[in-house]
Amino acid sequence: MTFPNEQGRGIATCPHCFLHQFRTATSNQCRRCGRALDPNCLVLPLMRERKKTDPVSRLGQIGGRIRHLRIRAGYTQAAFAEVLDTDRSYISRVETARAIPSLARLLRMSEAFKLEPATFFVALFA
Repeated sequence: MTFPNEQGRGIATCPHCFLHQFRTATSNQCRRCGRALDPNCLVLPLMRERKKTDPVSRLGQIGGRIRHLRIRAGYTQAAFAEVLDTDRSYISRVETARAIPSLARLLRMSEAFKLEPATFFVALFA
């Protein structure tokens, strides 16, 4: 998804890791994951072809998807942390793959997003 900003540069959101970044004239690749930016991608893909990925890459994807779901639900990091009864810095660490949420915390996140646990986990791990 691409949005113009006040300087006239397009801001693109990677459909894979959900990083918001300036679109450049020389590259159509995401700075974080290196995949192609798709300007027509508007929704989180729930099912995609399974590929072998290393665990660190998978954690980055999960954090990015949690961030996407949080923004889509209208939560700031501080508000989301309050709902989960944790610190805002913990939410930041999860979204940047520096912390791994427990299963209990993931279930609380699914409740905060008003998603069934099965739907939530498909969105995270697909």
